[in-house]
Amino acid sequence: GATWVSGTNGINNTPMASIAGPAGSWSLHIYDWGGGDSGSFTGWTLNGMDGGGGPNTGAGYCSGDGTGVACPCAAVGSAGAGCPNSVGTSGLLVGSGDADAAGDTFVLTTTGLPVHNFGVYLTGSTQGGAPFGEGILCMSGQIFRFTPAFTDPSGSAILGPGLSGAILVPGSPQNYQFYYRDNANSCAGGGFNTSNAWSVTWN
Repeated sequence: GATWVSGTNGINNTPMASIAGPAGSWSLHIYDWGGGDSGSFTGWTLNGMDGGGGPNTGAGYCSGDGTGVACPCAAVGSAGAGCPNSVGTSGLLVGSGDADAAGDTFVLTTTGLPVHNFGVYLTGSTQGGAPFGEGILCMSGQIFRFTPAFTDPSGSAILGPGLSGAILVPGSPQNYQFYYRDNANSCAGGGFNTSNAWSVTWN
């Protein structure tokens, strides 16, 4: 709980805002010189601009492809997408445009969904990962939903632009996910499924 003294053991407190990036490869190093305690580390994420003023689109996380929390019934989804659904695909959520509150062009697009089907985009300020129906709920804490959406003839659903008005905690990652009915796919008896999640920190 104490403040780390910059320079201790040759490690400095460098303000994140002064670090150029995120171009290139990043590594996270954990140091623990304190004895007699215990703890755990479950993951990390880096969100930011590319240093050249490019669009702030964020990144996907919490897929059902076997790289994280397992899908119900030992199912495995497509790379980077959600858990398998009744049409033989997985809901793939991707962010595009620029998550900049001053010039919001950010759009969420989910593909690989059952056609003409009911769903809703969710948002939350905390990441998570737990089985949920036929999919994985990728956020925890307070979760809010946008206006219900229906998938189009190609099995896609789009939200945005105009999402900057629903930022929960300015300066912190905003997490999104698509939750949809999937009554024909009920290995876990839920009748609903989810896409992967997408996280972005708005400028």
